Amino acid sequence: LVDNVTTQDVKISRLSTHFFGHVNSAQSEIDNLTGTLLDQQSIIESQASTISALNTTAQQQQGRIELLEFNLDDQQHTTQQQQATIESQATTIIALSTTAQQQQQHIEQLESSLDAFNA
Repeated sequence: LVDNVTTQDVKISRLSTHFFGHVNSAQSEIDNLTGTLLDQQSIIESQASTISALNTTAQQQQGRIELLEFNLDDQQHTTQQQQATIESQATTIIALSTTAQQQQQHIEQLESSLDAFNA
């Protein structure tokens, strides 16, 4: 009976050692996974911060784009108005030039008539 108990004690001791080996291995794996999870959490938080900064930048750029588009539209409208003014002034210049030529011809006719009258 004593030998049987001793044998059982040895078996229990071996099983206990084997079991604790598994427990230690599992705990080591848990520790490794916990470290990996903490590293990944740090990466996620860093990426979230980067995403937030990029979103802010994108919003600022969108605002700037809208302002530039408004300014471009305004400048295009101003350019169109200036082009219309230039065309109108060109028409006025042509009309004034024609009038000046007609007046010059009339002056020459009047001078000729005056010369003929005085002769």
